[in-house]
Amino acid sequence: MPKSFDKDWEKVLWKKQPFADNHIPRQFLSALRRNVNFTPYTYWPLVLLSCAITQHVATIFIFLATFVRLKEHMVDPRSLILISVGCFVAGYTIWSWGNHTTSKEDRYANHLKTIKSSILIFLALMSLSPVLRTLTAATSSDSIWALSAILFVLNALLADYGVRRSYQKLQEGLTSVLSMNAAISASVVLASRLTADIDVFALILFSVQAFALFPILRHRLQ
Repeated sequence: MPKSFDKDWEKVLWKKQPFADNHIPRQFLSALRRNVNFTPYTYWPLVLLSCAITQHVATIFIFLATFVRLKEHMVDPRSLILISVGCFVAGYTIWSWGNHTTSKEDRYANHLKTIKSSILIFLALMSLSPVLRTLTAATSSDSIWALSAILFVLNALLADYGVRRSYQKLQEGLTSVLSMNAAISASVVLASRLTADIDVFALILFSVQAFALFPILRHRLQ
């Protein structure tokens, strides 16, 4: 078929056309686009993006190491409490330093609200420590280890590793909430294997810092 007839060819099957079945016009692939959504990456940006995953996994192992040292009486729980409080003060200072969008009055109100909430959480954990210590007294240690491992795996899988832009609102999604709940639940069942109330309080306080507050600060810094 002459090439001059290519302009009369249509890409339809239901219409009878004066062309052979294997006819391929010159403009057949003119609208083809390859890798339209492809974004090239280089090595170091990928390394920076993977830091959120490595930080989260490292946090889990640091918590497990802290639990083992508390269980073996190799670390003073009072020192762990002081470290947790110090980390909270430092983290909140960094958070406040990076928050310049609100007025002075709003920042003052937020500071008071944060102090009140922190004191309430501190007192609530302290009062619940005796209950948490005996929470799984009738459960074998093997079941506790298996349950905590499953919960930490869920925490790692459901964690939010995304990067939020400065104009995006910091709002926790469903997977982030489930991830935090899994980590706190794992911390509670592990804390029930400790022998002293102050050990339980120190471990739970440290878990709140590591799995509830640190991810929020990490998103702000990103």
